[in-house]
Amino acid sequence: MIGEDTVSDEGIATIQDPYDYIIKALDDKKDTLKNSIVKLKIVCTKEQKAKMDICETRVIAYLLGELNVYRIKSVGYEITDKVSVRNAEINESLNPVLALRKWVDMRDYKDDMAQHILLAGENILQNRKDK
Repeated sequence: MIGEDTVSDEGIATIQDPYDYIIKALDDKKDTLKNSIVKLKIVCTKEQKAKMDICETRVIAYLLGELNVYRIKSVGYEITDKVSVRNAEINESLNPVLALRKWVDMRDYKDDMAQHILLAGENILQNRKDK
């Protein structure tokens, strides 16, 4: 059986420890992986790849030891640029204050924090216009 576990582009950017993520993903599929041939493809940023160089042997040992896979065919990497999360509604055609309001709305800030950010942003933008 062939399985694939993917992370959204936003998810890739937020994973701090790729080893922990991979182990969790493998654990979620441990019944499927038992006695199977595994081809592992890891999509990560350059920074995450540097961390994976250190722990790739641990991932292989985990597959063979804990999950009892039959054989590991390969471990491959696809390096991606660090992904920035964009909202299609926030673009260059918006005025800066409206763009800031939309950005703040996308976050889970408490009302008082959101108002503080908006006020500070408006003050900065106003001071920029005055010069």
